Amino acid sequence: MRSPKKEELKKGNSYDLSISDLMAALCCIFILFLIFVIHRLNEERKEFEIKNGVATEFRLKQKDLYDAIYKEFRDDLVNWEAEIELEKGNILVKFTKDSMMFEPEKAKLKEGFMVVLDDFFPRLVKILEDPKYKGDIQEIRIEGHTAVNLRQTRKEDYESGMKLSQERTREVLYYCLGTIPETRDELQKNIIAIGYSNSIPAADDTKTRRVEFSIRTRAENVIESIEKSAKK
Repeated sequence: MRSPKKEELKKGNSYDLSISDLMAALCCIFILFLIFVIHRLNEERKEFEIKNGVATEFRLKQKDLYDAIYKEFRDDLVNWEAEIELEKGNILVKFTKDSMMFEPEKAKLKEGFMVVLDDFFPRLVKILEDPKYKGDIQEIRIEGHTAVNLRQTRKEDYESGMKLSQERTREVLYYCLGTIPETRDELQKNIIAIGYSNSIPAADDTKTRRVEFSIRTRAENVIESIEKSAKK
């Protein structure tokens, strides 16, 4: 016959064993979970490094295109009263002397600006047609900007400026396409003219009346897509 003490001891050992098994099982689950988390973090790190590498590659190609355009035109900028900038991912060639380009309040090109465009645009297209860059060009925008006219109400000024800026950019666009008859049909698929009236003033008021050639590459779209996917 078993003694009560032995029965109690046996029951106690059985209880302790069950707790030990439970703790061991929990440890195994925790280790498996930790392995899963570490694996997932490594995968995310690899994915981030790949995407970051792609973004960096596109940024470098964009900068390389900017350098090529700047090198081509740097000796002409003073005479043309023009500037070249890399701004928010877009390469901008800005012609800032309004009196050299158009008659006051008119859209007809001045002869001096025609001469500049005859020289400028075919050289720009030659760079953009280079196989090194061609596949990355998304769009060429010719943008027109006017200054505030205090003799008119804000509404009248904006509307008249919109009409004038659009007419001016269309004139520039048509003239530029005429300088490259061999590649006109292909180029006109991704070149547009936009008038902004006085909605985007320049930091220097004397340069607000301007025409800008904005070269947009695929870099910004790719980078934006990467950034959005990284936030998910």
